[in-house]
Amino acid sequence: MLSTGDPFEKHLSQTLHSNITTTFGRKPQNPRRCKPFYPVSFYDRHLASQLVLKHITINPSIPHFLSQLCEKEIVDFVTAGHSFTTNEFITFGFRKLNSVMPSQLGLHYATCVSRCCSSIASRIFFHPSYPSCVSAFIFWAQSVEGPGTNFLAEGTLDVDNRLTGSPEKAKSVPLFETMDESTTSKLKDLAMHSAHLATWELYAMTPSAHKLLKSMQTSDFKWDRSHVRGVPADFCSLQVPADAKSEFIGKLHRDHAQKKRKVVKQRTSSNTPRVKLAPAIPQHANTKGRPYRPDPSHYLQRAWARAVENDATFIIFHCGDRERIGIRHRESQTLYLSELIDTTACKDPPYGAIQVGLHLAIMQDALQRQKQRSSHDPSSLTKKRPAEHGHASVPESKRQKVTDIRHDHRKESGLSDIEQIQAVLSSKALALLSLNYGTYHSPTPSSFIRVGASCVRGYHDQPFKEPSRKATYNSSQYFSLILSEEIGSGAIGVVHRATAELQLESGLKVHHRLAVKLVFSNHLGYQRKLRKEHSIYHYLASKDNIEGVLPVYGLFEDTETGTLALIMDDGGSSIRYGVSVPEKQRISFTRAMASIHRAGVRHFDLRPNNLLINEEGETFIIDFDRAQLNPRPQAISREVACLKHVLDGKEDDEDFYSAPPNSYHSESDTSFGSFT
Repeated sequence: MLSTGDPFEKHLSQTLHSNITTTFGRKPQNPRRCKPFYPVSFYDRHLASQLVLKHITINPSIPHFLSQLCEKEIVDFVTAGHSFTTNEFITFGFRKLNSVMPSQLGLHYATCVSRCCSSIASRIFFHPSYPSCVSAFIFWAQSVEGPGTNFLAEGTLDVDNRLTGSPEKAKSVPLFETMDESTTSKLKDLAMHSAHLATWELYAMTPSAHKLLKSMQTSDFKWDRSHVRGVPADFCSLQVPADAKSEFIGKLHRDHAQKKRKVVKQRTSSNTPRVKLAPAIPQHANTKGRPYRPDPSHYLQRAWARAVENDATFIIFHCGDRERIGIRHRESQTLYLSELIDTTACKDPPYGAIQVGLHLAIMQDALQRQKQRSSHDPSSLTKKRPAEHGHASVPESKRQKVTDIRHDHRKESGLSDIEQIQAVLSSKALALLSLNYGTYHSPTPSSFIRVGASCVRGYHDQPFKEPSRKATYNSSQYFSLILSEEIGSGAIGVVHRATAELQLESGLKVHHRLAVKLVFSNHLGYQRKLRKEHSIYHYLASKDNIEGVLPVYGLFEDTETGTLALIMDDGGSSIRYGVSVPEKQRISFTRAMASIHRAGVRHFDLRPNNLLINEEGETFIIDFDRAQLNPRPQAISREVACLKHVLDGKEDDEDFYSAPPNSYHSESDTSFGSFT
């Protein structure tokens, strides 16, 4: 490919003909912690039908296609008059690796494989004349929180985040300083459109991972969803992102017969539906005596869902000495998989040629899809994120319109509509929860059964017994809940705005705005903390004259995945960091905090994210998962000072926001975000 006298020829030849020769440790230090677990997330089960995986096709030609692409792009690069440089070039690295943990394998791949390959691809597509062989891209690997941390990690290829950060960070990288405006705009657009250009599933190098990769075969694929029955399937019309119109993708798909989509009509019925629940899913080994048996379809679903979330085309399954390369074809909902690659003994083609070709294909695909997007919207490459406004103190509302419920509108029962809504939400045994935003549109809802009493004044003191997990529920026993975009996230879970669809005793059908806090596992005691938060809300409901605390309608648990949901009213948006709060709201927050202290509760996490103001200017204090009862007087005084500090718009001071002794984390867990 390069002339004999080219100083880079030896380096390129060595790279393209390399295999991984790293000496891997053969046994994990703690084998019991490397056992596979059920990897499908709560969100994966709610992906829109047009975006799920439907077919898997093994294509033995993928490594050859990548090797051919590698050769073609290098030849075209040199023919165009460009050249490579040996300056700062790092070839394939090889070292002894005692750990076979997935995060360590990811670090090994980043330093010994991806850094070399991405520097070649980056030079070819973005900076052909730069005097050093460096890359505008970076490979990241991170562990997955929760059970199975030592079996699965996630890798990504991203635009170097220093380019998309502050101007000072970009200036600290000589490569970015020399780039022209057009190239910089392209790279920034790639980063803004998709956080990750390609995704890697990294497994511990164990017999379980080898078996998992080997078991991935051609088949039709059944997406794992909620198995609730009795609710009509809900289908939506969703625009699927276009595949790249490239020669590489064309080769893959040319011989694959396109299957006509079947139009599934939504069933309608005038009869009242009866919901049938599904049994719990075994999450990992030794859960309730039902050990999890590794299923490649579960890991394929998680990998595909990650790619959909990032609009990525390439999915790589890697466990050190074995690998499969996957290509996601959006239109046909097909995953093309290579045969199992032995990274230590590839011959035709060698692993180095495959990997350089892979990095070239990833960048080529991203650029082609960027070109297709800009042809539909020529201004897309010049669009910028809207500027943050730092002068407004009370956030504007950007919430969807719902049925207008007046507090003083009373029915024959003597209860206002709001009181009827609170009665319904406080008494239902079951919530049917669906997602409807972005890539998520639930064909069937998840069933969340009540596991904690209402914390609404007047309902909190009613005897509570957890409902039996019987097979069926009729419509008088459940309500529907539709989640929209995430508005806050943290260490233990996420918060969504939501809309409850309810029918009141009067027959009036209404929508009521809510917020739902989801916690997905008890990893590091996260679900225990949510149960504690529910108990604090319940305790406050029993006290007189409490101000600024949202109505909380109870704690619910997904009958299949065990996800917990705390359901409460929507309290508006968080106040902003560094912005002083108007006097009226300052007084309200201060009164609310005083009433909470009189009840014998210290919040222990007062920060802007946990102070809300709604459209009407009402104020609320949220996130009581760190709260403690019966605090000392000195602690109360400190918290009052902390509140004043926040309301004055002072800069973040971690001393004020410190968690109580023996807390799990020093940073905020889950809080409401601002829409403004």
